[in-house]
Amino acid sequence: MGDAVDILPEAPAAERRRHRRAGPPPAAAAPIPRVALDAAEAAAALGLSRSFWLDLVDSGRAPRGFTLGRCRRWSVAELQSWASTGCKPRTWDGGSDADKKRGGEVR
Repeated sequence: MGDAVDILPEAPAAERRRHRRAGPPPAAAAPIPRVALDAAEAAAALGLSRSFWLDLVDSGRAPRGFTLGRCRRWSVAELQSWASTGCKPRTWDGGSDADKKRGGEVR
């Protein structure tokens, strides 16, 4: 047999340099801290099931949260504050007249 023939030509030097890194790799972006959690995340953060968490919220024994479009979210700071103060029920926050007659407490 004869000598092996290279059928792939060598890439030009300029082409090889283009693929080299110029300096250290870019620094990874710092993670964005979570400021709001969905129901499953809020429940997991508190060690509860999602359904029990939603029962607490609907019965007025947990923070109501807020909506972003159709998504319901809870502020991490509000959850931490609620948990650190002993998980006290919500007080009346502008509900119906029936709520006012019950003494300001949400059922």
